[in-house]
This record gives sequence, structure tokens and C-alpha cells, in this order.
Amino acid sequence: MLDLLSFRRRHARAVPSVPVKRGGDVIVIVAGLALYVAFVFWLHVWLIGRTVMG
Repeated sequence: MLDLLSFRRRHARAVPSVPVKRGGDVIVIVAGLALYVAFVFWLHVWLIGRTVMG
């Protein structure tokens, strides 16, 4: 009940916006794919001892 009263008394504030950058998305996608390929071909055998690809 008290949080509802507190919420109603608060004043609306402007929410700061973040500029949109696509470079970070590309870096994350490329790094994720590289890690996936490394795991499938090398890291799985090294860590688990069995190949993923027959």
C-alpha cells in the first residue's frame, strides 16, 4: 500500500536515450559465430573428449 502511494506522488522524469550504433551488434555476432565454430571443431574435443562432427 505504501509503495502505491509513493508511486503516485512521484513526478515523471525524462528518460535519457542512447544513440543507436550497429557496430557493436556486428562485433557480437561475429565473435559469437567464431566461438561457436571454435567449440564445434576444436574446443569440444579438448574439453569433452568426443567430436561433435562424426
